[in-house]
Amino acid sequence: MRKIRFSLFAMLAASMVAIGAMPSSEWRAKIGECAQDSGLLKSTIVQLSGEDQLAFIGAVNEALAAKPGSVDAKAASFYEMNRAALVALTKSGNVVKALAEVYATVPPEFLTVINERFADELFKREPGSDISDEQFKTLASSAMAVIVERTKGNDNAAVRQTFASLMFVRASGNSIPGLAESLTAQLSDESAKKTAMQEWVKPALGDGQAKSYDQMLGVAQAGDEPNHEVVMRMYPNSSVGSSLLGDLRNLSLKKGVSAEKIGGALFSAPEANGLSPSTIIGDPLYRVPRQAFDPNSKDFTGIKRPQPYRGQSTKNR
Repeated sequence: MRKIRFSLFAMLAASMVAIGAMPSSEWRAKIGECAQDSGLLKSTIVQLSGEDQLAFIGAVNEALAAKPGSVDAKAASFYEMNRAALVALTKSGNVVKALAEVYATVPPEFLTVINERFADELFKREPGSDISDEQFKTLASSAMAVIVERTKGNDNAAVRQTFASLMFVRASGNSIPGLAESLTAQLSDESAKKTAMQEWVKPALGDGQAKSYDQMLGVAQAGDEPNHEVVMRMYPNSSVGSSLLGDLRNLSLKKGVSAEKIGGALFSAPEANGLSPSTIIGDPLYRVPRQAFDPNSKDFTGIKRPQPYRGQSTKNR
C-alpha cells in the first residue's frame, strides 16, 4: 500500500512539473504563430511558468509591433492577443503581472484601444456589483502598484502608467470620487503627476470636453491613434472573456480579506510583491505635448499630431 501511495504521489508530482514547464526554446519558436492565432496563444501560455508567461506576452507584443499592416489592423491584433493572454491566465495567480506586462510592452497608440476595451469587457464593475467604491479603489491601487513597478524604467513610463489608471477609472464607471486623483498619485515620476491630472486624464476621459489622447500620444511621440470604431468591427465583443467578467462580477469582498486574495488571480496587493505606492520612484518625463510644438519655431521637430483616419472626426475619438 505504501509503495502504491508513493507511486501515485510521484506520478502526480511529475505531472505537476510537466504542466507549465514548456522549455523557453520551444515557446519562443512559436511566437510568430501565436502572434497570429489567439487560440494557439492561449493554449501555449498556460503551459509556461509564471516568469515565462510574462516574457511570452512581451515577445508576442514585440512580434506584433514589427508586423506590417494598417494602424487599425495592428490595433485589432494587439487587442485580440493581449485579451486572449489575460483570459487564458484567469485564476492563474498571474493576471495582474500579465496586465502590467501589457502596459509595459504595447506601443502607446495601441493602448488607446486596449485601455477602453479592457475597461468595458474585462475589468468593468457591473451595475449593482457588491464591490464598494472603497473596495474598488483598494483593488485598483494594488494593481497600479504592480503596473507602476513594472513600467517605471520604460520609455514613456508616465504615459503608460496613466493609461493604466484611466483603464481602472473607466472600469469603475467613472463614478468613484477621487479615484483618478489617487491612481495618478501613484505615478513613478513626481513631475508627471500634476501634468497627468491637469492635462491628460480629463481629455482622455472626455470630461467636459471632446475626448482626446493627443496630449499623451504627443509626449510619447507615438504613431497615429487607431480608429476605434474600425477596430471594433474587425474584432467585436466576444463571449470568450465572459468567464473573466464572471469572476469580477461574482467577487465577494469580505472585510479583512487582503487584496491579494480577493478574486483569486484578478488582483494582487502591492505588499505581496514587495511594493508600496509610497516607495515607488521612477524616471523624469522628458518630452512635451504635441500642441506645445510651434511649427514656425526653429526648434520645431516636425512631429505631427495624429490625423483622423478615413474622415474620422477628432471629436469622436
